[in-house]
This record gives sequence, structure tokens and C-alpha cells, in this order.
Amino acid sequence: MFAIRTSQVILLFTFLFSQLATAETDLSPAYFSQTAAITFNAPKAVAVNVRLPPWTYLASNNRLADLRVFNAEGVAVAHQLSALLENIPGAEFSVDAISIPVDADINEVVGHSTDIRLDNKGTVAIHMSEYPADPKATTQSKITQWLLDDPKLSSTAINNFRFELDEAHKTDFEAEVTVESSEDLRSWQPQVSNQKLLVYYGSHRLAQLNITFPATQSRYWRIRSNGADLGRISKIYVNSPVQVTQVNESLTVDCQMTPTKERIICPLNGAQIPITSLKFDFGNQRVAFNAMIRTYQRSTQLEEKTSKQRPSQELNSILTSSETPIIILNGLPISELELMTPKGDQLGLSSAPKLTVQWPAQQLRFLAHGSTPFILAVGADQLMNQSEQFIDAKLPTATGTIAEPIRQEPQAFPVLLKKRPWLLWLLLGTAVLILGSMAITLLKER
Repeated sequence: MFAIRTSQVILLFTFLFSQLATAETDLSPAYFSQTAAITFNAPKAVAVNVRLPPWTYLASNNRLADLRVFNAEGVAVAHQLSALLENIPGAEFSVDAISIPVDADINEVVGHSTDIRLDNKGTVAIHMSEYPADPKATTQSKITQWLLDDPKLSSTAINNFRFELDEAHKTDFEAEVTVESSEDLRSWQPQVSNQKLLVYYGSHRLAQLNITFPATQSRYWRIRSNGADLGRISKIYVNSPVQVTQVNESLTVDCQMTPTKERIICPLNGAQIPITSLKFDFGNQRVAFNAMIRTYQRSTQLEEKTSKQRPSQELNSILTSSETPIIILNGLPISELELMTPKGDQLGLSSAPKLTVQWPAQQLRFLAHGSTPFILAVGADQLMNQSEQFIDAKLPTATGTIAEPIRQEPQAFPVLLKKRPWLLWLLLGTAVLILGSMAITLLKER
């Protein structure tokens, strides 16, 4: 009897886990609401990178957890999602600079003269004086500092200076300089010291007129020499470094106003999107009011006076038609947005605005396993968990493109237990009862 019940329990759990295991093995593009072909021209590529188009975010039912890539045999291949980044090349531009002159030290270039005078009383007067050995030395001044005062510097990080010299006279130039930065012209922070600037003329021109340092952003900059004359510098250029930035996707939707004109609802086409910023467009309406903005992970009813679900975010902002601000959000998934006044009064608008939202773009990377064509499939209610796998970035990679999607009525999902969760609980309950019965039987046999 004990052996029979043990075999029953084993069979029950075998059936249970076999049903759970079919969650991925039985998948095919037919179970998704939208599919699209992926093409790439690199037969030897091991991995493929493609940028996800906007429709994938709207078609997904579970924040891209229901996204898969299939080969021609209908087998789901390994894939990985990551933030899409782009490199913005550095730019060189000239800046306004002020030269700081310093008078030459005449003690280094003086001569001496003596004047002896004898008056009619026999008194001798001796007068000694100093004079410049070169009369031009006292009228010339040298420039030992350049102060960079340009508004563009306050909003741009720089990592390089390039200097142009006045080469009207082909004479050698050499100076050792220090680069410093400041926000207020009172305290200076050294960025790099003992940098050599030089130009030599000979059989060919030899020049070193660049200074590179870690990228830094500051309002004011100073180039200071160790006493050498920097007056031959005619132009100063700065270079901004390459910047890596997050690429964003955007979507503009028409909002709707409730019949009481106390709320505006902006649905995002039924999708849950991790919004990071939003902006309203009121058209030609004159607008200036304090607004309360609420976001929801699920859609609300337009006719409801207040939403029954708690908002995922709530913030206040002043909205105007002259300068509508870009409102920054925290990236939580949003399906719908609500706009109202803090006290719930009428909004005083003749029509609902348009809403433009932004969210981080994603790059899809998958292994080119199996035959082409590869199919991107999105939109399956029962796929709730991410199935991403790590893919080594060092693999030979091709760049692909995604065709326009094909919409279809998805077939019934093949996983029995996912389709009928009550059956899973029934099987678990039956297993508990059988195990309990087995335990009682063992106690009686003792």
C-alpha cells in the first residue's frame, strides 16, 4: 500500500513539473500578438544587435518579459536586453580669452652712468643714475597669463587646449605652463602643471601646442606660465570629450477630459512603459495653473471621479502655455497618467492637451543559432518572467534591422497550468493530502 501511494505521488509531481517545463519548450511565434522578421548581412556572425522599435514597447503585455526571438525552426534562441547608448563625438571651439600683462623687471636690463659737477665755490656733486640698457625694455610688457572667460565653458566639460601662435616672426617659442580652473575667480584648482608648449624652426617646423587633461567642467580657466612670455598666443581652442548618452524613445498621445472637466486622462495605448520624462502641449490655449500629476501602472476609468487604485507616482508642477516644462519621472512603468488641480477643481481648459513621453531605448542582442530568418515576437499574456541570458560582448557581432510588425490573433497559450492556475492549486492540495495520508499510514504500521 505504501509503495502504491509513493508511486502516485511521484507520478503526480512528474506531471506537475512536466507541465511547468513546457512553458518555454512549446513556444512558437503563433502564440504572440505581433511578430517581425529580423535581417542581417553577416553569415559568420555569432550574435546580432538590433534596436527595439517603438511598437515593441506598446505590444508588450509585461514590460518586455514577453519578448522572444525564434529561428526558422521555431526554436527560441538566447537573447539579452540592455540600454541603448550612443557616443556623441567631442567638438572643438574657440573661446574668448583675456591676456594678463606683466611689466618687465627693469633690474635685469639696466646700465649705470655717473655725473660729476663742480660749482664756482669748489663744491663737487657726484650724481649716479641707472638707465635701461635697451630703451624698449621698459615700454614692453610680457603676458604670463591668459584668462578664459566664455559662457560656453560653464555648460561644457573640456579635456584639451590647443593654441595658435602669431607666426609673423619665425622665431622659436618655448614656455612651461599650468592650467587651472575656478568657479568664482577667487580660488583656483590646478588641473595640470609643468606642461611644455614649444615651436622650433629649422629644416622643418616642430610644434607642441596641445595640453590634455581629465575632462572637467568649470566657469573660468587660467593658463599661467612660469615667467615665459605667452604674448605670441593668438587663439585658444578647447575640445569637449566624447560623451556616452542614453538614447530615448518617445510617444505622443491625445489625452481625454472627463465630462466634469476636473481631470484629464492620458492613456498610453494599454502598454506599461518606464517613463522618464513627459511634456504637455496645450496648443493655442492660454494656460497657467498649478497641476497635480498622478501615474498609474494600470488603466483607470475615464468616468470615475477619482481612481480606485493608488497612483505609483504623484507630483506637483506649474504648467504654462508660454513655457511648458519637461517633467522628470523616476522610470517606473506607467500605463496611464492623470492630470488635475491639487484641490480637484475644474481645470478651465477648452480641450485636452497632447502628451509626449520619453523612456530609455533598449538594444536587443541574440545568438544567431539555427537557420534564418529570425523572428521577433512580442505580446503574450502568460509570459510574466524575464528569460534573458548573458551574451558575451566579445563574440563576432552583426547589426540587424527589424521589419514592420505583423499583427495576428495569438493562439491559446500551450501551458495548461499557466492557463488554469486553479488546477495547479488542486494538484498541490492533492499532493499534500496524499503525503499526509502516507504519514498517518506509517504511524499506524509502527
